[in-house]
Amino acid sequence: MIFNIVDCHKDILEYNKIELPFVLDGVTNCFIFSNGTKRNEFVAFNIWAFKENYSKAPKAKIVLSAFDKIANLLIQNGIDEKYFKLE
Repeated sequence: MIFNIVDCHKDILEYNKIELPFVLDGVTNCFIFSNGTKRNEFVAFNIWAFKENYSKAPKAKIVLSAFDKIANLLIQNGIDEKYFKLE
């Protein structure tokens, strides 16, 4: 199921970095995405700042969309939501 989510957002597997927000408060998130055959890892800074305004951050929009879908799936399956906070 998670592989399917990544496949729906397969551009993620090509990113080596994403846009930087105007807010730089030191929050760093490491993302690792895989579709079962390909894996990609990259760091995002203050990605939470794009939650409400994607207009200048198309890569961040895709990353957040995939992250939210994966997080919701894992939460539904018993993983505590505290592990999915980006702030």
